[in-house]
Amino acid sequence: MKKYIYLILILFVGLSPILYSQYPDPLSFRSQALGGIIKDDLDLIYDPIELRFVDSLRLYTNLSNLTNYSERVFDNYADDEFLLGVSRQNPLYDKHWISALFRFTKERYSPEEQSEATNYYVGSDNLYHTRISTSQKYFTENLEDAYSFILNNSFLLNDITVGTRFGYGSWSYDDKTTNNNYGSSLGVGTYGFVRPSNYNYRSFNYSRDVFWLDSNYSYEKTTVTGDFNSTYENPSFHAVASVMKPMWNYEFRGELGLISIDNSFNRVDNYSGSYQRFNPNYANYKYDYSEQWNYDQTGEMTGSGFGIGLSIRRTFNKQSERKNDGYVSVGARMLFESYDYTDQQNRMFSSDETFYDGYGPMWDRQRKKWHNETMSDNGTGDANTFIFDTRFNIPLVDGVHFGLGGSYLIRSDERNTKYIGSIEYGEDFSVTDGLSNRADFVIDSTGRATADRTYKSAYEQFSIPVGIEYRFTENKKWALRFGTIFVYYNTTTDDIKQMTDSQPLIEKTTYGDGSTEVKAHNNYYTSTSSHYSSGSSWKIFTYGLGFDATDNLQIDVLGFFDLPGGTSFLDVDFFQNLRLSFVMKF
Repeated sequence: MKKYIYLILILFVGLSPILYSQYPDPLSFRSQALGGIIKDDLDLIYDPIELRFVDSLRLYTNLSNLTNYSERVFDNYADDEFLLGVSRQNPLYDKHWISALFRFTKERYSPEEQSEATNYYVGSDNLYHTRISTSQKYFTENLEDAYSFILNNSFLLNDITVGTRFGYGSWSYDDKTTNNNYGSSLGVGTYGFVRPSNYNYRSFNYSRDVFWLDSNYSYEKTTVTGDFNSTYENPSFHAVASVMKPMWNYEFRGELGLISIDNSFNRVDNYSGSYQRFNPNYANYKYDYSEQWNYDQTGEMTGSGFGIGLSIRRTFNKQSERKNDGYVSVGARMLFESYDYTDQQNRMFSSDETFYDGYGPMWDRQRKKWHNETMSDNGTGDANTFIFDTRFNIPLVDGVHFGLGGSYLIRSDERNTKYIGSIEYGEDFSVTDGLSNRADFVIDSTGRATADRTYKSAYEQFSIPVGIEYRFTENKKWALRFGTIFVYYNTTTDDIKQMTDSQPLIEKTTYGDGSTEVKAHNNYYTSTSSHYSSGSSWKIFTYGLGFDATDNLQIDVLGFFDLPGGTSFLDVDFFQNLRLSFVMKF
């Protein structure tokens, strides 16, 4: 729930600049506690214009708790991410301000579980007759790598402020769980049973041996292997140029931005299973069954986006620090994206069964089956985002600061692709009697369909944040903060698939005597259209406490009552669960 709250804050606070890196900019504890409507220095230094108004040097380390905001110092609880941010005025050129932020995380989770078991089973004579040995190993590896770097510059040219912002980030994730269901869950052939692998199953190795002690031989052997791997990658780049000029007691601001779009994933599943049955009491007895599943999917979305933003600000109550000014602002921002889209999937199955019962050729057979499906969904897409927001910050009586705002966001995305799907399956069956007749056959079946596909999605959001801060004590070093955010959103999705060509499933059977049969199945030339919509509203309350310990140290705490019921100020849990932020100022 806490991460959900901060996501809503990011959606509102992170509108300026309109473009940001893979990691959203960190939010100050002050801003979070006040519903995102009143800012602190941290929220200003990563804005290429506002950076100019932050004096002295600011240092943000891992003690600032700005990675996921839930780290607890007294409980030694951390998210294992490195963060370092700094901002200051150029000591060699007093009309230049600079800030930088670096974040890095690397997580690896690779557990392995292995077990072996041997069980003995008794017969009616209370003696052991059967031994069943099993061995299984499960292994997975979840590997996440992420980093981002942001560099801001702000220049004062006469009365014009010019700002630039550059950011680069990368996120990747690997895991070894399956994306589909594989294996014969009910058994195969005459006797065989191959252990299945269900969706989201870990990679594994499994073997089973059924040994008959009386006859001293293995009656059944089963071996199953599943090797699954998925990789997701999302490098990102953005560049923003901003300019602000004061005129007629107003500040007019404009900005242009570019972003990169580069999302890709690759999923590969390999599954194989085999079953063998033996009986040396019958000549040439043999039963072998094996099956193989292979699935791979490759998806990619690459392109770029162009953004533009305009805003006007009127400062009516100037304070000693920009973050505490009384002002009203109105802004609008637009982002236009264009991308290429690729989704390619292949799913293949094959099985091989051989059976000799030792009684002659009547039931002896060989059977092979295969089933292949391919799908491609390739094309282009465009997305447009429009944001309108307004802010109203008012310093009231001494020590009281009030903020009220609103934002409206609408985003539309339309993707037009060419959909191609094909299927091929068949069977090769022969009775091992040395003859070629109609008991032996080969089946080949093929089908294909193409369609023009249009995928549309729309997202609409309306937010109203309110915050109030009360500074108390004689020197006003303590601050009590309360905020709330009301959010309403609506989303719709339309997926339209218009068939342009369909080749019905054609099944061709060739018998051992040379005769053939061709069967055409029904042609399902069906266009489809689906529509989905949802909407919801909610309200979130936030709060926090701030303390300016010295001129060089700012301490903030967030949501300190977010504890299990019954916890009091005297409990150790109360202090261990405090989420603190320490920021250095020089």
